[in-house]
Amino acid sequence: MSYKKWLLSTMVLCMTPLILIGGFNLFMDPLWMFSHSHKYNHIQESFNERQQKLNKIAYTDVEFDTLLLGSSRTTYINEDEFKGHKAFNFAASGMSVQEYSPYIEFINEKRGKKVKTIILGLDFFATAENRKIENPNTYIRNVKDITYPLKTLLSYETFSTYSLANFEASYYGRNQFKRNYSRENTAVPKENSESKKMKINDTVETYKRHVYGETYRYNKNYKNLLSELKRSNPDVRFIVFTTPVSAPLYKTMIESGRFADYEHWLRDVTSVFGEVYHFMYPNTITNSSDSFYDGHHFYPEVGELIAHKVSGQPDPSIPGDFGMVLTKENLRESVRTIKGKGR
Repeated sequence: MSYKKWLLSTMVLCMTPLILIGGFNLFMDPLWMFSHSHKYNHIQESFNERQQKLNKIAYTDVEFDTLLLGSSRTTYINEDEFKGHKAFNFAASGMSVQEYSPYIEFINEKRGKKVKTIILGLDFFATAENRKIENPNTYIRNVKDITYPLKTLLSYETFSTYSLANFEASYYGRNQFKRNYSRENTAVPKENSESKKMKINDTVETYKRHVYGETYRYNKNYKNLLSELKRSNPDVRFIVFTTPVSAPLYKTMIESGRFADYEHWLRDVTSVFGEVYHFMYPNTITNSSDSFYDGHHFYPEVGELIAHKVSGQPDPSIPGDFGMVLTKENLRESVRTIKGKGR
């Protein structure tokens, strides 16, 4: 009996930490595998958006007929603001056109039905030939692994690094992460005391050196990537828009000698999709520093205007010069107008 008691005590001692860790990870759900929401997990860190959003689709009963795709800029658009669409915002930091098809294919397969609409938020910086691209299969493989949910629930790293941080942020009501998500998949930027001017200047310097600088080469395959995306989804309606950037960053693009590439980009997009809602040019919104968290991430309030514009929702708060519809027919004249605005 003493041996059995010792064995039982040992098992309890070994299992208790795992149960506590797993229970707290389940309670906080930092990897978005469950649907529960409460006051202690309503602020979530976006430490791995691709995996978190894929988990939400794969493991919960979230319903949508429209997929919103884009980079970190597009993450700040509330998916509920697209009139006539039940949208899911699948945008993630640094996400590029090269990644979209595997995700779309997996999501359609997992749901057992195809999305009706794909809304694309396209960024000029993503046309760079030397961009590093994330491999979607890394995240898709995790979801397909039947042991993945248990491994993450029992992970001490998940507990110590993410669950506790989310608990602290939610408990004190602080948007302390670089990008803070709600359980409803809406994002807001970090509360920061750093001056707006300093943040915009930092963005401009980064783009000047590492994005629009001498190493930039327009990706000659960009149009083919868009065309293949469209061909792979023949029954899907595409709504395409370009993401706005602050006036100083737009000016940096011009001063770096990239206007011809910018025009090339717009020509490629309109030739593939027929039309694009264009926001990346000087206008009331982009000329105001109040529109941006830094040089290129706009606030959710601007994202709301974009959503209303592209979904045809009347909104008197949208400035008359914010957003133009570019087509193959009006592109040349529109680009001439844009070029005049930038002088």
